[in-house]
Amino acid sequence: MSSSNKQSASQIWLYIGALIIIIVIFFFPLLNGSNFIWFDFINQHIPRNLYIAQHLAQWHLPQWDITAYGGYPFLADPENAVFYPFNWLLALTPKSLLALQKLVVFETLFAAVFTFFCVKELNDNNQSALFGALAFVLSTPFICRFMNYGHFTIIVFIPAVIFFLLKWARLRNFKYSIGAGIMLGISFLGGNPQYMYFLCIVVFLHFLCEFAYEIKNKTPAKTLVNLFMGYIVIAIIALGVSAINLIPIAEFFSISQRGTENMAVGTGTPIKNFVTYFVPYFFGKVAGGAAPYWGKEGFWNYWEYSQYVGILPFLLAIISPFIIRKRRALFFGVLIVFAWIYAYGENNPLPALIPFGKSMRIPGKFFVFAGFSFSILSALVLDKIISSESKVKKTKMLLYIFAAAGLLLLFYGFVFKANPVPGIQLEIIQKIQSSGIKIAGVLIILSSILILTFAKWKNKLPSYLFVSPFILLLLIDDFYFNRNFNSSKQNTEKVYQNVYQLNQLKKDTDNEFIRIDGRPFTSGNLKALYYGLNSLDGFSALTPQNMQSFRSLRGKNEKIFNFLYGVKYKFAVVPPGRLSLQRIPHYAPKAYIVRKLKLVPEDDTVNYLASKNFNPKIEAVITEGKTEIFADGKKDKNDSVNILSYAPEKIMLNVSLNSPGILVMSENALPGWSVYVDGKQQKMLTVNLCFRAVKLDKGEHKVVWKYTTPGLKIGAVVSGITILVAAFFIKLNLKQTQNH
Repeated sequence: MSSSNKQSASQIWLYIGALIIIIVIFFFPLLNGSNFIWFDFINQHIPRNLYIAQHLAQWHLPQWDITAYGGYPFLADPENAVFYPFNWLLALTPKSLLALQKLVVFETLFAAVFTFFCVKELNDNNQSALFGALAFVLSTPFICRFMNYGHFTIIVFIPAVIFFLLKWARLRNFKYSIGAGIMLGISFLGGNPQYMYFLCIVVFLHFLCEFAYEIKNKTPAKTLVNLFMGYIVIAIIALGVSAINLIPIAEFFSISQRGTENMAVGTGTPIKNFVTYFVPYFFGKVAGGAAPYWGKEGFWNYWEYSQYVGILPFLLAIISPFIIRKRRALFFGVLIVFAWIYAYGENNPLPALIPFGKSMRIPGKFFVFAGFSFSILSALVLDKIISSESKVKKTKMLLYIFAAAGLLLLFYGFVFKANPVPGIQLEIIQKIQSSGIKIAGVLIILSSILILTFAKWKNKLPSYLFVSPFILLLLIDDFYFNRNFNSSKQNTEKVYQNVYQLNQLKKDTDNEFIRIDGRPFTSGNLKALYYGLNSLDGFSALTPQNMQSFRSLRGKNEKIFNFLYGVKYKFAVVPPGRLSLQRIPHYAPKAYIVRKLKLVPEDDTVNYLASKNFNPKIEAVITEGKTEIFADGKKDKNDSVNILSYAPEKIMLNVSLNSPGILVMSENALPGWSVYVDGKQQKMLTVNLCFRAVKLDKGEHKVVWKYTTPGLKIGAVVSGITILVAAFFIKLNLKQTQNH
């Protein structure tokens, strides 16, 4: 390496070091445990990721969750992201409640570094790259997604995917298309299907931009084919790398359903929300907990519609069409326009027109890609300001208009009168909106003046301080508007305290293999997963269809519903809002014998189960086959069923029968479960809509139930082969490069 290259590399690391230091300082309250990421992060993601970490630390792959819904596929649930590489780091500290929060900051650094190199790929300027990286990872769309870690896991890979796309577009070397495919595939391991879909749209838009440019320049057909093949490679590698996750998810989707409420059509972002590009708190200040919010659909949608990237990056990006002439920068403008068209409009037809668009909830989630594009464009404009005063002169009039608008906005903030909102004090609305307008006015004025004057006095500063005024203003802006979003004082360690009563309850449920009806303690969260309680509730976006059908029985005959699931305890709320534990006197064991299979049409099954005609102690209902009666259908007191071991993916029992019968488990019957009787696989029956059963002959039997996630083995093979092939071609490419 030449001395100039060494110097260049050392400067890059110097700026990356500065980037890391700033981010660590900015998020230090999350690192030292004085502030906490809140809402879904605490209720869902901490228990989920601790469960993954604890199993991985024991070299065990968690496939089935016994604590939710009476048994539920864990690995196949897309939100759990068992194979997401960063989640595996948690296995180093499997008992730490703060480890995931610290991992989020580490992943933020990962996203920031790749954003830095995205800018470097476009302009090779360390100072503007530092600004662009900070603008993205400190923006509202990025920071707000900390709370929903299942989305964040994919968002952090946006810069990495786009970096390799940019390298591929410039050099047309297939190692970069392979790199883009690998990064896209790893992001797919993050789990959330909606953001997977969004990233695919982004890659397709990049292809369209490159293809349109080549067509415009009348590129030879061979070059067009080469371009097309590069994106085919990206798709194949991405699908191959993530097959170990995608195939099980696809299998699970095929048997599941999700409520259609609040889907994309009719739930676009209101046009009035555009004001939050300048005044992020215009519809309410949401930070660290529930707050007064008068935007669309409640405070929990503040982060769904968040789009604030800071005043300075926004203004720099707005003037980019007048300053930047790089064709590869055009892609980011296209991405912003698409994001706006896709996300805005409460009855926006676009989600219904694109493939799978109607299945995507809240199109405003796409704003994070606009935020990334604004950050990149602002960095490119900053580079032009640093390198050429003449570039600023082209937009001088526009900047004067911005400054004047800032003055008007500042004045308007002093005379502004808020409109009343039902249920919220007018004084609170007035204070939040007027202060937000005034601060926006000040920031617009300062940003405009800074851009106008910087080119004149930049030569008086040392080179390493060229960008410091811009970064300082950006940090002040983000510190005020964005840092406090994750400032909850709800200590995670206090939320999940070591509770003696819950520990005793777990011992009882483990010894007797029974369940609890945990409402309201375990409903809508994953507390049961953390405390290891076998419950009937939890939180998941998907529900298998047979389980969903059976759960309608709860509202018709809760006694039978609880009996079939083997519920012994039930939580109840008692004045003044405390939880008490009630014991249910009659409950079914985890495994029991019946001697009658009754055929009932599927549409009538729930009503029959709820009726007085159904006796769960002697019969089980089937929806296929024929009615069968064993030994006159009578219950035999001499039947013996003993559970030898009970683990999530394997249950072993000893069963002794004086006459043939049916072993019924109070366990959900889903694809992936198999049953072995005396070492030989037998047919699993689905009874009472969603429970496992198997026919047994007279005598003593050893019964073993085993679970393997459908699609896991073939997915692992595909992913393994893809990684080996990708590694081979990258190594071959590097060897050829060295030879040249």
